[in-house]
Amino acid sequence: MHRLILLIAILTVNTLFAGCSMMPSMPEVPFLKDGIGINVKAEKDLNTFNREPHTLVVVVYQFSEQGTFRTMLEDPAGVATLLEGGTFDKTVMARNKLVVQPGEKKRVYIDRIAGVRYLGVVAGYYVQQPGSIGRMIPFERQSKLIYFWRWFQTDPSETRLELMLGRDGIVGNLL
Repeated sequence: MHRLILLIAILTVNTLFAGCSMMPSMPEVPFLKDGIGINVKAEKDLNTFNREPHTLVVVVYQFSEQGTFRTMLEDPAGVATLLEGGTFDKTVMARNKLVVQPGEKKRVYIDRIAGVRYLGVVAGYYVQQPGSIGRMIPFERQSKLIYFWRWFQTDPSETRLELMLGRDGIVGNLL
């Protein structure tokens, strides 16, 4: 009798631990119309050159992988390619250009592409200071462990970004 209880206890514990170690693969993030909301706030002295503020071009990219975006931000030729808003490598899933006026505040919505994992933002400032003209952030599904054997996955609803455009660069982390 004791052996039967011990065997049942061992099998139960083994099943619980096996359930914890087998996390299901995460399905891709689904498409969502207007799924990315960007609050854009530009300072009045935005993109100042020769003591005058100027309009700024911003490109928002959606990526399947990190790719070469961060490396391109470090090179003036790479920044120029990014600001063209084209598909520069196979990881680019979508891109949207925004034009921002000095002192402007607006909310922009773009479609979230299915399978997106990263968002990248690059801004075309006259003076391009490393680290101030671009940002990349991860975009992934959330998951939570419920009990020991079941994972609960949540789809991110609308993603909200705070894009603060200062005189000489992007301010903050976007989130």
